[in-house]
Amino acid sequence: MDRTRHMTIHTGERNQVCQFCGKAFAKDSTLREHVRSIHEREQKHICLECGFTTYRSNNLRVHIRMRHQGEYNNHVCPVCGARVKQRTAFLEHMRSHTGDRPFRCDQCTASFACVARLTVHRKSVHEPRQYKCDQCLKTFQTKHHLLRHAFIHTENKPFSCPYCKYSCNTQGNITKHVKSVHHKTDFSYRK
Repeated sequence: MDRTRHMTIHTGERNQVCQFCGKAFAKDSTLREHVRSIHEREQKHICLECGFTTYRSNNLRVHIRMRHQGEYNNHVCPVCGARVKQRTAFLEHMRSHTGDRPFRCDQCTASFACVARLTVHRKSVHEPRQYKCDQCLKTFQTKHHLLRHAFIHTENKPFSCPYCKYSCNTQGNITKHVKSVHHKTDFSYRK
């Protein structure tokens, strides 16, 4: 392994970003595994004890270890009692109490509690958007966001307001509508 890639272990830097969903990874091999197992789904792996299914064999191993062998949530926050699975996630959680945001963008004033959010920020704010909608020419950072957007150009509006005749094409929009128009602040749309 070359020194630059090895250093990401210590810095937590995640420069490899998934073009489909924007998730960031430290190693290109981890990104490739993510794309293969999440976005190019092949066979499912099934837990024989409880029926849990996943497309990643490693997720199944972690599931078995955490759920069935008792190695679950072993980092406990001394401030709020939250339980976290991994040490890095625990350190990031602790920053929510301290307000520490050590990862700073070198192109603007933004700063973040974890390097993954900085990487996503750089990609979404400072890099050119490469995925263009062929109907309205709006551009997006990831293929996933373009595909999600493309749904607005269809006539399909499966989300209907239970209080009026309004309908729309996303769950988020129907929730916003009900909360703002009908003042139902605790509304949650469940199909």
